[in-house]
Amino acid sequence: MSFKELASKRIKKSIKFMGGNVEIKKLTVAEVKEIQEMSKTVGENEEQGFEVLKFVVSLAVEGSEEMTDADYEQIPLEELDKLAKEITKYSGLSDDTKN
Repeated sequence: MSFKELASKRIKKSIKFMGGNVEIKKLTVAEVKEIQEMSKTVGENEEQGFEVLKFVVSLAVEGSEEMTDADYEQIPLEELDKLAKEITKYSGLSDDTKN
C-alpha cells in the first residue's frame, strides 16, 4: 500500500460510553485544524464550547451523523466532555497519548 493510500485510511477503535460502546476515528490534520479554528471563538461563551464538543464528536464517532441538537442535549455534559477528551487523546492532541 502506498503512502498516499495510507493517508486516506481511517484508524478506529471501540470505547466505552455511558454503559455501551461507540466506535471512534482518529481525527485528521484537517479536522484538527477546523477544531482549533472553531475553539478560538469560544472564550467565555459556554454555548460555543458546547458547539465545539458536538463538532468533535460529530467528526469522530460512528453514527453521530444521525444526532440532532436535541439528542446531544439529552447527554450529560460530563459524559460528552469525557468522550471528546477521549477522541482528542486518541488523535494525539493531549499530553497523555497512551493508546
